[in-house]
Amino acid sequence: MKRNALNALFLALLVIVSGWLLPRSTDTSSGRFGIVAETVRTLNQRNIDLDSAVLSVRLGLVSDYDELSALEHALQESVRGTEELQIVGADWGGPIDLAELGRLANQKVQLSGDFKANHAIVNNSLAGFMHNVREAMEQTPTYEAHAALARIEVAGARFCVAGLEADRIEFQDALQSLRAIQPDPLAEKSEAWELTIRHSQKLLELRTELDATIQALVRVPLSAFAADLMRLENHRNQQQLAVTNAYRGALSVLVLMLIGYCAYQFVCLVRHARKDRQANEDLEAKILERTRQLVRMNQELAKAICEAEKLALVAQYTDNGVMIRDPVGRIEWVNAGFTRITGYTLDEVIGKQPMQFLYGAETDLASIEKIDDAIRTQTGVDEELIYYSKSGQPFWLAVELRPIYDEYGTLVRFIAIESDITERKQAEVEKSILSSKLLKVSRQAGMAEVATGVLHNVGNVLNSVNVSANLLLDTLQRSRALTFRKAADLILDHEGDLARFFGEDPRGQAIPAFLKELAASLQKDRTLCQGELRSLMGNVEHIKEIVSMQQSLACTGGNLERLDLTAVVEDALKIDSVAMERHRMRVERQFDLVPYVCADRHKVVQVLVNLVSNARHAMEKVPEENRVVTVAITGDEKEVRVMVSDRGVGIPVEHLTKIFSHGFTTRKEGHGFGLHSSALACQEMGGALEAHSEGVGRGATFSLRIPVEAEAPAPSRLEAVVQ
Repeated sequence: MKRNALNALFLALLVIVSGWLLPRSTDTSSGRFGIVAETVRTLNQRNIDLDSAVLSVRLGLVSDYDELSALEHALQESVRGTEELQIVGADWGGPIDLAELGRLANQKVQLSGDFKANHAIVNNSLAGFMHNVREAMEQTPTYEAHAALARIEVAGARFCVAGLEADRIEFQDALQSLRAIQPDPLAEKSEAWELTIRHSQKLLELRTELDATIQALVRVPLSAFAADLMRLENHRNQQQLAVTNAYRGALSVLVLMLIGYCAYQFVCLVRHARKDRQANEDLEAKILERTRQLVRMNQELAKAICEAEKLALVAQYTDNGVMIRDPVGRIEWVNAGFTRITGYTLDEVIGKQPMQFLYGAETDLASIEKIDDAIRTQTGVDEELIYYSKSGQPFWLAVELRPIYDEYGTLVRFIAIESDITERKQAEVEKSILSSKLLKVSRQAGMAEVATGVLHNVGNVLNSVNVSANLLLDTLQRSRALTFRKAADLILDHEGDLARFFGEDPRGQAIPAFLKELAASLQKDRTLCQGELRSLMGNVEHIKEIVSMQQSLACTGGNLERLDLTAVVEDALKIDSVAMERHRMRVERQFDLVPYVCADRHKVVQVLVNLVSNARHAMEKVPEENRVVTVAITGDEKEVRVMVSDRGVGIPVEHLTKIFSHGFTTRKEGHGFGLHSSALACQEMGGALEAHSEGVGRGATFSLRIPVEAEAPAPSRLEAVVQ
């Protein structure tokens, strides 16, 4: 009951305060502010219009005074319109007095009237001045007087229209000049001359009074008064709006409080009405939810038990060993797989560290340190190391150690999955041995191919030697040196009468011509023999070079040296030059200036001979005009590239991915390890061998890339890049 009375009292208080605030929150100043703003704007506009009209008349742009009279009347009407400001309740207080506004307006209207009167006088005086100037010109006979009158006429007209200070000075100077040139006789005869001087003086005075009137009219502070009036009205309006907005804010708060109060009472009524029923429903819901929770917990428990049993079966019967260790590394549990691998049972290892029974002489200390660090830092690690079984036999084990945390992030144990990788390690060793054997066989095959090229070159040179020797023998057999012996015997037979013999005997007379012909024949044979001997010596030297090159390439390799690839490429082309000539193939060289490389000369030559030979085989069935092998050398500061391109049969797209595989070949007589061994040799030198072809019949390009600086040998497995 007491609570209801307080609620009613609070509600009545809200209603009373709202009724008091409502009329005070109504805006009554905006309409009055609009009327004041419009009245002040009209007053300002008519004041500006009057000033503009006065200036227009002064400059001669307008000559009608009626517009000035109309604007004066409009300005007085605007001032009388300020009585409406008092009707709407305008009250500014302070320095603002509307009577002052009327006085200023009347002052401006009076000044405008004075302006019209002075301006009319100035115009009339100007007309009389111009008339007197013309009469004086007619009465004055001299040229100097005419010039002075023309000057004062122009200066006077300009001064009366513009009224600038420079025009005033010019007018005064012209008047002084006119007075200075007036002769005494002329002063008696020319009345117009004297009138011109007096009108000029009068115009100076009238124009000065007119300018003073205009300045006084413009300086009347009617616009400033109107601006002050508008500023004060705006300030008063802002204050009134601030008060009105404060009342509105208070009223809004009270209305919100009233709405909130009503809503609160409604909610309380609904809440009390549903309280008993909701209590019963909540109780039933809690009972039902608790029952569901119990059922769900039982299901989750059964599922967890099932999963635990499955995991236990996996851990127990997997071939991998499973070891559970506590946070400091002691063994808590091992499965049957661990026992099968090591021979140790759970009872033998529980509570121990693996170092107490699994490590031996061949166990890698670095791997042990990594596992111990992982336990100390509570992180995972993967390692492969040698353990020792219970019988003392070493075996390879791959260990995956992982930390296990509880829901609070606390380390509870480590679990290690251990796999026996002894067979894989043995297979890797066997694979390494087979790779070494394969590399040795491929090198021997490469050397055999190099030797075959050398034998072809030597055979070709020996053929040239044989041809030169036969030619020399044939030349000697056909020599006319024997006929020279017969001529000598004939001369000896006539030694006692040589003069008669050469002068009378026909045989003696023919001897000089014979000797001359014989000398020419012998000289020809001599030249031929010299050429063949030089060719023979060159061929023998060529054989020596080929044998020397073969001897330099017959080493086992493996020594890195600073090589000029241009010279190495030329050596490789020489080895296969005989076969290239036999198949009518030509070589195009595109050699750039490249830096030296650090590589094994034997391996580089072996790879290049293999690539050139493959290019030759690829073009055996190509027309002769297309049998071109292009060898290009390019490079930069990091590596040098040797590209061998042919226009042969090309490489199918599906073969590009296996072109470097061991045993793969597309030739019937091929053995399938030439490119494979070449790729391995490139890798051992820190380089790479790449293949590119646009398809069958489009030729192929093989690129040998060798680094400028020596690099560490690459792994033994094939990683050649295939494009």
